[in-house]
Amino acid sequence: MNMRRSFGALVGAVALSVSLVACGGGSGTPDLAEMRDEFVGTWELVSMETESTTYDEDDVASMAEAGMLVTLDLDEGGDLIYNELGTQHEGTWSVESEDALELDIAGSTIDVPYANDQLTLDVPAGIMTFEKASDTPNMDRQPEDNAGGALTDEEDQKDDEKDVDDPDSGDTDLGELADRFTDEAIVAQDLYVMDIEKTADLDVTMADDETARIVVTGIGTDFEGDTGYMLTIENRSDQDLYIENIATELDGEDVYDYATVARVIKAGETADAFLFFDSSVCTLTEDSSCYFAVGLFDIDANIVAAYEATI
Repeated sequence: MNMRRSFGALVGAVALSVSLVACGGGSGTPDLAEMRDEFVGTWELVSMETESTTYDEDDVASMAEAGMLVTLDLDEGGDLIYNELGTQHEGTWSVESEDALELDIAGSTIDVPYANDQLTLDVPAGIMTFEKASDTPNMDRQPEDNAGGALTDEEDQKDDEKDVDDPDSGDTDLGELADRFTDEAIVAQDLYVMDIEKTADLDVTMADDETARIVVTGIGTDFEGDTGYMLTIENRSDQDLYIENIATELDGEDVYDYATVARVIKAGETADAFLFFDSSVCTLTEDSSCYFAVGLFDIDANIVAAYEATI
């Protein structure tokens, strides 16, 4: 597990066989060989829309300026590299027809319609639009090339996320929490939750007061195969808040060290989050019995509210 998972990852959506849908239309019948040459290069994310937030080109450009990129590199030999904020996978690609590519990535073969020089990744939680940024692919791209300032060290994640005192004391230390409130970090967090595959529906309200409404909407699985609870959080306060788990028991066992939710919810807005369990230690199912508590913190790591639920 690494910190980037709290920020987001999308390759699981590819592995789950979602498709890249073309934007716009074209005319004529292009030569397939020439069209292949047009695809060779680096494609970059230029905009993104989730159920709660729209990130336009300026927003994504700001993220790119911070070194946080989502790219698809296609070379002339048919190889590809997909890198999302430091999560990198390799695969192959080919021209399937005059208006479609075929990608083989993360064990899945996906048809990719194309038109108007723009590719749009359409997943249940949102839409991502890519445009070609360079005719020369970077096939030497390293995972960290797209990570920007995102933390990647597993120990840093555990130190930051588990350094939590008594939530009732008002003296909670979550490390460099302010870094998670940046626009770039919030975009990355959106990318992660876009990837979650729901495996069971739930409707459990664990908070409904002047500070927040928190509803457990289902059980899901992320791109690494970790299971967990899908949450929808409405921030009713006048300040941005950060949600973190502060106690977790699964089937009678204390699994706090192996359960993570990390998400910023802007003031007056609603956002999705995912409380995931490390699959190397435990797995959440519809038959599981789980108690967990979460805290809402401000940018200075002060506890604002705490809630609990038993499912």
